Amino acid sequence: MSAPNATNWIRIGLLALPVYGLLTFWATLESQPDQTKDPEAWARFVSSTSRLLTHLFGSIGGTILAIFGVFALGASAL
Repeated sequence: MSAPNATNWIRIGLLALPVYGLLTFWATLESQPDQTKDPEAWARFVSSTSRLLTHLFGSIGGTILAIFGVFALGASAL
């Protein structure tokens, strides 16, 4: 891979770090009901489609971006 091409990939990877932070923040905005005080509302919340999508895209997607960003950060130090 040529040097300018690798530099572009490193820049994209470094941009993944702030996106990771925003996605993780977005995934934690909605608070869940207390499972000991209201177990039915908690069960509805954790089994809802919106919670599943938020968790998949926000938490798991954010973590994947963080991994790529850390690799890019290491590559930029070389």
